[in-house]
Amino acid sequence: MEQIGEQLDNFAHFGDGHTALIINRRKFRKADGTEAWEFFFRPNKRLIALNPIIKDEINPSTGLIKREYSVLDVRAADENPNHLRIWIFTDFNGDSTPMSRSDDEKDLMILQLQKTNAIMQLNIAEQNEMLRLKSSPHLYLKDASESIKLVKDVLKKQTPFGGGNEEGDNNSDEFD
Repeated sequence: MEQIGEQLDNFAHFGDGHTALIINRRKFRKADGTEAWEFFFRPNKRLIALNPIIKDEINPSTGLIKREYSVLDVRAADENPNHLRIWIFTDFNGDSTPMSRSDDEKDLMILQLQKTNAIMQLNIAEQNEMLRLKSSPHLYLKDASESIKLVKDVLKKQTPFGGGNEEGDNNSDEFD
């Protein structure tokens, strides 16, 4: 765990506009394999007033509260240990904000691009197989086309993005 100490100038800024004093932080891997940041905060009175449930979670002996956030929601604006500035795109409780939801569109775009890339890789493999067959006169084109269809079907089922039709249609229900 990174020891930051009780510096008065180490703050996390949340996607809803609130701030909290950072006492400690550490990056770790959760049981499901995803990476996360664990923070120990000393929340200010305004944050406590707006989130009454926080009062019950504060450790009475230290005055600190522990929170975990996905690494996708945390960015460092300044890593200086005496002037640490962290942007956390969610609110203090980890709920979404307009700032955190802006990444949802990017994530969807990345998934669509990955799906398109998988289809293009499949098309390249198909073209390479066709070239190989044309250069080998002893192979029958009919058997090769059946093999290609079988490989395509298997790859479509194994791709995490589903596949698409042979005309390159990237639309599917999961992105509508």
